Amino acid sequence: MMGFEIKINNEEAINVASDSLVSILMGIGYDRIDNYLSVKGIDSKSYCLDWYDRELQIGDKIHVRIKEIGNISPLKARRPLDRDDMKKSYYTLKQELEDKGLV
Repeated sequence: MMGFEIKINNEEAINVASDSLVSILMGIGYDRIDNYLSVKGIDSKSYCLDWYDRELQIGDKIHVRIKEIGNISPLKARRPLDRDDMKKSYYTLKQELEDKGLV
């Protein structure tokens, strides 16, 4: 199955793949909390897949290779997609953005 091999600095590489979707999310911002790397996905049974979350530091080296993945790295979490939870998160975020005058 096609997926990603991800290596950060000298850490052991992680191999991620799904029968549906895998995403690598990276952010850099003014606040430290905005500097992150997250590897997540969803499978064909609508489960959310979490492999990796970490804060990024100046000088981090991130290497991503697209390849055939034979052995997928263990998940940190696998949970069912919950529409009510998604709505709650949406309205919470919407309120935060409204309070900041961004929407």
